[in-house]
Amino acid sequence: MMPSPLMELSRVVVSPWPVAVDLEIVPGDCVAFLAGESAGKSRLARVMAGLLSPESGRVVWHGEPGGIGMVFRVPDLRFLCATPREEVALTPAARGVRGEALRERVEESLALAGVDGALLDREWIGLSASERYRVAVASVLAARPGLMILDEPGNMLSDAGEQALADSLRQFSRIHGTAMVFFTSRVARAERFASSIIEKKNFF
Repeated sequence: MMPSPLMELSRVVVSPWPVAVDLEIVPGDCVAFLAGESAGKSRLARVMAGLLSPESGRVVWHGEPGGIGMVFRVPDLRFLCATPREEVALTPAARGVRGEALRERVEESLALAGVDGALLDREWIGLSASERYRVAVASVLAARPGLMILDEPGNMLSDAGEQALADSLRQFSRIHGTAMVFFTSRVARAERFASSIIEKKNFF
């Protein structure tokens, strides 16, 4: 029996993406949207995350409230706390996770994202772009979303770091049933992160 969909996209149109999107996302899905630069990928990602409205069509979320997490291409300006440790703990703590359970949640998320423990209490200015990116990933993982959306996943990482992140996200998805949706212009990146690819060849 197929699991019930977490999200349904019905005839969703987002400019300049020229094709209406029909898609069902179920727990454990791992899907990449592959298209060229300036093709509307980031806008479609934000529509799926609930940050923008589509020009037409419907996006229906059936999961838990707050159950969508997004990692932006460059997340530097979106941190809310003074240090990485506080940032990663912020959402689970706000949802009532406390004590040992919170510590374990934060540690698991940091390890999966490859965050060096020595960075946790530093100010953001002391972290490199790749380190800040890893913290952004860890903060979304710590929220345990039903759906995780990543715009150009691993964009700030080395090739080896990107592969390690892809492996970690697959592990996280297997354990927690989180669906993953990636948006990228790179074929190798889509193949690395996703098990299925939605490709718009006319953008290349």
